Amino acid sequence: MGQFSMEISGHTGSVLSGNQQMATELTLKAYLTDHGIPDSQLQGNKFGHNLRKCLRKCIELGLELSQKQAIAVLAVNPSHQKHFSRYGPKSQDGMLALGAYQLFDTSSVLEQIANLIDRVSGDPTVLRRGKSPDFLRGTPSALPPLFPVSLQKLRELEAEADRRANEIARINAEFKRKGLVSKNGLTP
Repeated sequence: MGQFSMEISGHTGSVLSGNQQMATELTLKAYLTDHGIPDSQLQGNKFGHNLRKCLRKCIELGLELSQKQAIAVLAVNPSHQKHFSRYGPKSQDGMLALGAYQLFDTSSVLEQIANLIDRVSGDPTVLRRGKSPDFLRGTPSALPPLFPVSLQKLRELEAEADRRANEIARINAEFKRKGLVSKNGLTP
């Protein structure tokens, strides 16, 4: 399948999105590892590539993060679980299903994930040496959130993420019901 991308601040969007998602997973799992969760649980079905489950457990174990950081993790989770940033939409028999896809603002998510990495790392100056994007170098490290996300607030944010996902599923069901597919981006 051909790769699609968009330019964001001189970075290719699909590559940047995939890297953001992997960085998010590794950051959350580093926190979980530091708090006693064994690798066998992190790699298995209990957490796997599900950023939402990882985030919930991190908050249960005391990770303090802002609402914006939690929203960023929840925003990239569907794409990360489906490997959308790596492979794009699925096709069947050479036909690309038309429909809606949950996308996110890569630039704002990058900032929030960088802040999350700062929070988990403890000393972000070590991480910001070398090949960090220019806009991250010189950016102050993340301060502790004034109002950390509680498990109750996370449930509310998850409900909103579910509402958006359900709306996208509804749109896609309508496309499927109408039999709308595309070959090379053209409608039948």
